[in-house]
Amino acid sequence: TDLPTPKDQWNTLKHLRHFSCVRRLDGRPFPIGFEDECKRRNQQTAIGKLNGNSVLSSFNSERALLCNVIARIKALDPDVIVGHNVLAYDLDILYSRMLALKVPHWSRIGRMKRSSLPFGSEKKKGSNFGNTLVGSTITTGRLVCDTYLSAREFVRQGGYSPKSPS
Repeated sequence: TDLPTPKDQWNTLKHLRHFSCVRRLDGRPFPIGFEDECKRRNQQTAIGKLNGNSVLSSFNSERALLCNVIARIKALDPDVIVGHNVLAYDLDILYSRMLALKVPHWSRIGRMKRSSLPFGSEKKKGSNFGNTLVGSTITTGRLVCDTYLSAREFVRQGGYSPKSPS
């Protein structure tokens, strides 16, 4: 059974996980020394060791990168996905790239197993914030905390990007 994490284990290095994935651009090599730096960060840092030597990964294709991200999400099984404009932008782009590249097991982003893509090639608009319907549909079963939507709701200003002046 899946039990809640005890309070004494919250925010400890042992339980926090993050990872970064980088893909090679078509026909372009990685910068000199990049792959050695990936190995060094994975094997010699505390976070790299706790993450199973996979805190920074490089891939030769976008499809391989997306397959790895899906596998990592499945393995980590996060309860909450946090990001800035993640519902209207990041998840929408992720969905469209998975659709274009025919990535298997795309539904592992959420907790509901699906065999067919929810919108096919015709995506629907969800609200005036952008295409939030796609993001909320593919992450079914996980809580998504979108700091962009929170900023728009609670702070009145001209722009809401991280670079916008307060």
